[in-house]
Amino acid sequence: MTDDRKALYLLADSQLLFWNVEGNRFISSIRENLHIDQATITKAAYIGASNGDNPEFFSLFVAAMDNIDIHESRMIHSAFSQEDQDFLESADLILLAGGDFKLGWEVLKKTGMDKIIAKKYLSGAVIIGISAGAMQLGLGGIHTSSTSTDKTFIETMRLVPYYIGAHDEKNSWSDLKYIIKEKEQYSKGFGISAGGGMIYHPDSVIEPLRGQLSEFKQSTHLDGRVLANILLPPKSAEV
Repeated sequence: MTDDRKALYLLADSQLLFWNVEGNRFISSIRENLHIDQATITKAAYIGASNGDNPEFFSLFVAAMDNIDIHESRMIHSAFSQEDQDFLESADLILLAGGDFKLGWEVLKKTGMDKIIAKKYLSGAVIIGISAGAMQLGLGGIHTSSTSTDKTFIETMRLVPYYIGAHDEKNSWSDLKYIIKEKEQYSKGFGISAGGGMIYHPDSVIEPLRGQLSEFKQSTHLDGRVLANILLPPKSAEV
C-alpha cells in the first residue's frame, strides 16, 4: 500500500473550526491540504460515537464544512450501517468528535471504523480529532471509573506516536503525566490547551495551533520524574 499521508489535526475543542487568522479561516488551510479541485465533489464524514451521535454537534461540523465549500457531509452513526460504511470509505475528510473517550473508542473498535480510518489516513484522507477524538488518534488514554479512583489505560489507534491530552490544564495534565510516568522509557505526550490544537505532519514535525502545547516526557535518569516543556505557535497565530 502506498503511503500518501497528510497532516493530522488534533484539536482541544471545535473553536479552531471557526477561527480566523489574519482575516483568513484556519479551516481553509485544511481544505487546501486535500489537494482536490474546487469543482470536485468532496465528502466529509463526521464520527459522533464519543458524544452519542448528538445531532447538535454534527450541525456545527456541517456549518464548518459549508464555510469551505464542502457540502456533502454525513454523520457516521454508531450503528454503522452499510451506507455509513460506504460513505466513510469514500470520504476525503474524516472528523472524530469529542465526548466520552472510552465510549467512542469501544464503538470504533466494535464496528471496525478504527481500521477504516487508519486505511484512509494512509491513502491520503485528512483526519481531524477533537478532544476525545484527538486522544483516540494517539497511543491511548486513561479512563477513570465513576465509581472508583481506579485508572484503566486504553490503547488506541496509534496514528500519532504520542499520548494526547485535551483541555485538562486545570488539572495540571494529571492523567497525561500519569501515563508518561507509568509507560515505557522515552514515552512522550502532548497536552492541548482549551481553544488550541496541534498538527502532526507526515515528516513527524509537531506544530502548535493558537495556544501553547504542553510536552511531557520521562526523565532519562530513570528517577520517575516527568519533564515538561512548552511549545508556542508563531506570534501571528496566538490567541
